[in-house]
Amino acid sequence: MINQDTMRQDVGETETESYVRAKFATAKLLSLLIRHHAQDEIKAIVEAIPVDSDQDAGEPIEVCILPIEAPFITVDLIKRMVCRHYGITHNDIISARRDKVFSRPRMIATYLCREFTAKSYPDIAQHFNRDHTSAISATKRVKKWIETDPMIAADVKAFSEMLT
Repeated sequence: MINQDTMRQDVGETETESYVRAKFATAKLLSLLIRHHAQDEIKAIVEAIPVDSDQDAGEPIEVCILPIEAPFITVDLIKRMVCRHYGITHNDIISARRDKVFSRPRMIATYLCREFTAKSYPDIAQHFNRDHTSAISATKRVKKWIETDPMIAADVKAFSEMLT
């Protein structure tokens, strides 16, 4: 069995980051459920869940909602969006070229894939012909760029709005 703390250390995530990511994924899942189903159907499902009246209301209940990938947000969709925005081709974004004009869009696309899909770093890296450590590094770099570079922050914000 895989230890969750070991997995977090492998990808460079702290427990808080992991919690925030899971919370974001849960909120996203619920919004997708509400968007795709009538609210009355969801209300009926929630009301049909049996509640144990003996359980103390202050006691936390463990709920495990795994993040699922939205069927319309895929790695290929994100790659196409980023390529179109930056005026590069699909071959450019997956190439081994290190020119800034290709590497920055590639890293931004990697970051967006990590944020908006349920793909792991190795899965994302494979879509860009990279190693999983490159995907981890790209995600960390883009997070720093968002804080320091207003142009990249604006681009990432625009992509995020398009994807939500």
